[in-house]
Formats: sequence, structure tokens, C-alpha cells
Amino acid sequence: MASDNSTPAFDTQDSSHVKHDRVGLWDLYVQETPKAQWLWPGVALWRYIQQLWKDGAYVHKLFLFLISDPRQFILDLLINLLGEVVFRTFRLWLSAQLLDVMTAAFDNRPPEETWFLFLLFGKPAARVLGGFVQDFHDALDDATSKRLQRHFTRRLITARARLDVPTFKDSTVASQLQAADLEASSNPPYERLRKVISSVFLALVALTSSFVVLALVVVKYNDMYALVLAAFLPPLLHMAYMMISWESRSSFVWAATCRDSRYIKWKGLCATVALDKHRQEVVVGNLNPYVNREADNLERELGNDAVTDFDRHEFSFWLRRKARYSLRALLLDALNEIPELVLAVLVVNNPSHMPLLLASWTVIQQATKGVISEMWTMFYLGETFAECSYDLKGLYELANVENKIVDGNVPFPENRQDTAAKGVSIEFRNVSFKYPDTNVYALRDVSFTIQRGELAVIVGFNGSGKSTILKLITRVFDPSDGAIFIDGADIKTLKLFDLRESIACLFQDYSILPLSIGLNIGLGWPESADDDDAIQAAARLAEIDFEDRLGEGFESYLEHPVQDHYANLPEGTTTIFGQKVDFKGVRTGMSANRNISLSGGQTQKIAVARALMRTTCGNDRVGLMLFDEPSAHMDPVAEYSLFKTLRELRGGKTMIFSSHRYGNLTRHAGVIFYMKEGRILERGTQEELIALGGGYAEMWKLQAEAFTS
Repeated sequence: MASDNSTPAFDTQDSSHVKHDRVGLWDLYVQETPKAQWLWPGVALWRYIQQLWKDGAYVHKLFLFLISDPRQFILDLLINLLGEVVFRTFRLWLSAQLLDVMTAAFDNRPPEETWFLFLLFGKPAARVLGGFVQDFHDALDDATSKRLQRHFTRRLITARARLDVPTFKDSTVASQLQAADLEASSNPPYERLRKVISSVFLALVALTSSFVVLALVVVKYNDMYALVLAAFLPPLLHMAYMMISWESRSSFVWAATCRDSRYIKWKGLCATVALDKHRQEVVVGNLNPYVNREADNLERELGNDAVTDFDRHEFSFWLRRKARYSLRALLLDALNEIPELVLAVLVVNNPSHMPLLLASWTVIQQATKGVISEMWTMFYLGETFAECSYDLKGLYELANVENKIVDGNVPFPENRQDTAAKGVSIEFRNVSFKYPDTNVYALRDVSFTIQRGELAVIVGFNGSGKSTILKLITRVFDPSDGAIFIDGADIKTLKLFDLRESIACLFQDYSILPLSIGLNIGLGWPESADDDDAIQAAARLAEIDFEDRLGEGFESYLEHPVQDHYANLPEGTTTIFGQKVDFKGVRTGMSANRNISLSGGQTQKIAVARALMRTTCGNDRVGLMLFDEPSAHMDPVAEYSLFKTLRELRGGKTMIFSSHRYGNLTRHAGVIFYMKEGRILERGTQEELIALGGGYAEMWKLQAEAFTS
């Protein structure tokens, strides 16, 4: 629906129409047009209660975590008891006292004035104070909820970061990860279970207190047994439908943005270990220690703000807090008691006009309503408890998922300096491989040897198996058959971290992590990830010449992990927080895209810089350089410069290229492997293969003709 032309654009700088508030790390801008509506939810269908204590060990773990902060746990419990039980029971007691006053009035025994005034003002005061206590409890409850979310988000980062590629891609593990996605779940299992446990305890206490109050009333007035039965019968028959007041958020125009670099980095780390497209970079780059170290630091610094993404849910919570303390809300809360107070005054002033039975009915109705409500609460919490326990088990068991790539126990290399200077030898011995979930072999009975310090080039058509060889060397996957040897040792016996630390690698299917461009480059060598000089040096080697065109230089993000949120912006608003507004989506809850677009060649230069960062900063540890189509998106000038740089950086290290291009690269190769359909058909130097007149010579001539004909 289009906006009225007279409606001004939503401008966050317009303080006369837009209110600014700081909520944690977020800046919130609101233009309020509140409306209220009432929703009548139905009662959920009942199912049989299943075994309550299944997976009880995980519930115990959750409980131990909750009481690990005893001060907050006890305070939360006491405030909960105060709001849910004490004030409710106190109001029921006040109602009973009013009944006594009215009974006395029927007998022409006027009440003591002070006592009567206490009852008249006590009931609305108790309701208002109960509201304040409830608000305090809500704040504590929100803090506990975010503490739990922070705890499990941190556990998920560790659980995801340690997974290798085939395990991460496994359908069963993928289902577990999807079920454990806390950001996609508005009500995660640990939160539901915490509320169930709290609700069971409170329901028991409240049920007991309501029965006590009800019993005292019935015992004192013997003729009220029929009224009690009458009060219990309707809710039991009608399944206790409840009315809930709901403040509509759809009419509020608002926008929220976060510019805190720590939170943005935290979200980037979460996405780095969560998304499948980054798994290869995380595994081969040995990013696990860096990710965990940085996550620990950021979690401590950010606290609960680490898990506060100011979306519509957070806005609703903020709105309820603001509305709760308005004069209108407080008056409405107090006015709920007016009918009973008016009734009491009428009975005192005119005893003959108001039957005692009607007054008694009010008190009993209050007490029985509480009893029925708690009875139904106890009934359905059993099944919810069982479901939450099962889901919680899945969250905890993610940390115990076994990787398909088994780690070795042999340190590598024996002599770091020698390996860094002279490279490593590689032998494939009858290696065959097919990717998971497919019956087609990517490699078939491949055998070859690359000597220490040799420059090898693997060529062939797309899909011939070139990239697969590099992935097997880095143990992204293990061979289906055959064996691979590094410096004469079975690759499976070597420690994975040591092996990957000795390799600088760039895959054809690289990914740019949802972190800053500078950090993307820096993570080529995690130990120097924050070394700006080293990052700049790697960027220069990769000939990144577009930094000045980025809004925030190397602090810019290609894929920003934290998006701005806004709602109900007038169509006259063309930009928000420096980003273009898109009105194609649902207008009541949109997010601004903060991503940056680069060409394929520019993006590839970032990936190249990351590999060069590893080569330069880890020069004394890297003995093997693997480059898979590193210039696929580059122009000829950039390609020539890249190959020249790599040859200069190589020194005596072993280097393997995979490519479908010929000329400058293959001319300098010590050995060339020509592949087709997963097999090595030819091997030798360029001169030898051209003289052979086979498949390599044919491809070489096809490319050469483009320049000679």
C-alpha cells in the first residue's frame, strides 16, 4: 500500500518526529502510531503425557548451568514467587477480608474506618505493585534467557568449528545443525525447558496457596460449598479459555542499526563456522583455534549483547517495557479493581440492597479461577517437558559428533626449516575417490610422484579431477581407495593441524568469509590475523587496487553478518543508515542490505591475498603451495603478474597448480600431469608432452591458435 504523499520521509536525523533510544549495542529510532487490538487464542490440543524424565541428564546439565550464578538464580526465583504467588495470594486474602467487611455490614456492624480504607486502597495498590514486581521479573527473565542463549551459541561455535567437510555435509549432522540453529528458532529448547521447570514449581506453589485461601473461605462460611462447585464447573467444562491483551506493533515506524565492530565480528565468526560454503576455508586454514580464541574474548566483552539482534521480537520487548510504565497502563491496572470496590462501598452503605451471596461469589470465583488455571498448567507441562528434554539432548550431543576425517598422531614435519626451504614430496598410490552421496568416481586409480621443491601443474578439462587431487592432499576428504604419502609417511598418520599448517592453499571454489575484507586476508595466517602491516603487504602482492573504492577500506564487508532492521518506512524514504531502501518486501519487517558487490576478479584477488598471507607470514613453516585455478577470473595482465609473484615467493617450496590454461605457467613446470575423466593420461615437461602429440598437445595447440591464426 502506497504512502500518502503528504507523509514525510522517515529520517533518523529528524529528532522532531523520530525518537532515538540506545538499546544495548543498537541505536533504535521510533516514530510511534500505536493502536491496540485483542487476540483470542485457542487452547492447544492435548496429547498423552510421555515419559517425563527421559534424557534427564541433559536437564541436569541445564540446571547446573542455571545455578552456576546462584545470586541471579535465587533472585529470579524469589521475584518470580513474589509476583506469581505472594501478590496473587495477598489479593485473594484482601478479597476475603472485604467479604468479611460486607458480611459484618449485613449484620449492621460497620467496619473500622482505618481497616476499611486499608482494604479499599490495598487492593489496587497490590495490583500496581505486583505489576512492578512482574516487570522486574521480566527483566531478570530476559537476562537469564540471553545468558542461556549466549552459552549455547558459544557451544555451537565450538561444535561447528571442529567439524570437517564430509561430516558437516552429512545429512544427519546437517539435520542436527539445523535443529540447533538458535537464530532461526524463536523459542529454543533450553528456553522452553527453563520456563517449564519454573512454571511447574510456581504452579505447585500457586495451586497450594489458592486451595488454602479457598478452604479458609469455605470453612468460615458453611453455606458456600454449592458456590464452590458452581465456580469449578464452568472452567472444567470449557477448557479454561483465556483472554490475552496484545499491543499491535504493526503500526509503529521504526529502524534499528548496530555499528559496534565487536558485535559485527562476533556475528561474522558465528556465520563463518555455521555456513557450509565456508567449511573448506575453516578446515584447511586451521581457523579453529583463532575462531575459539576470538569468540572467547568477544563473549566476555559483549556479554548478553552478543545474542541481541534487534529484530521484531526485541522491538516488541522494548515496546512492552516502555508501555508498561505509562500513566495509562498504570491507571488501567488499578481500575481493574474498581468493580469490586464499588460493590463493597454499596454494600456498606446499603446493606439490604446487595445480597451476601453475590459478594461471596466474587471471592470464590477469583480463588477457583486460580486453582483451575494451575491445574491445567500442570497438565500440559508434562508433555512439553519431555519434548524440550529431547531437543535439549540434541543441542548437547552436537559437541560429541565424530569427524569422518580421523586425526593422525605423528607430528609433521620432522624439520620445519628444512621443509620450508626445500618443500615436501607427494606420492599418490592407486588413489580412487568419489564424493559423498554419489556413485561417480572423481578419481580412478591415480598414481604419481612429485619431488621435493618441484613445480607441478595439473591440466585438463573441467571435471577431470584436478581440484579433487588438491582436496585430498589437504585432507578435506580421504581417498575411497589407495593411499597418499607426504615425505614418505602415510598422510592419515600425520596430525591434521600440522599438515594443514605446512600448506598454503587456494581452492577454485573458495569463499569470502562474512568478516571484514582485512580479516578475510589476515586469516590466511591466523596468528597474524590482526597484523595490519602484514595484511597490507599481502594485499599489495595480490595487487588489490580497489581498497579506496570501498566505503570503509579493509574494514568493509562483502557479506555483512549484521543487517539493519526497519519497518513501515514511508516510500519517500530512499536511504536509511547510508543504504538504499528496498520496498519490494513485506513493509512491516524489512532489513537493509549492507553488503558490497565486487567483480569476480576483485573477489578472487581477496582469496589470493589470503593465500599469500599464509605464504609470507608462515614462510618458515609452509613447505607446500597449492593453487587451484587462481587466475580463473583475472585478466591476462593480472594473471601474468600473479604467476610471477608466486614463482618469486616459492623459493624452494613444492608448488602444485591446477589449470586449464597454458603458456606462462606450464612453460616453467618441472612436471605436467594431463588429466581426463579422473585419470592421469600423460605426464612430463611441456616440451615432452607437445612432442608426444597426445591430448595435452591438442589442447595446447587449440589455445595457441587463438593467438597465431
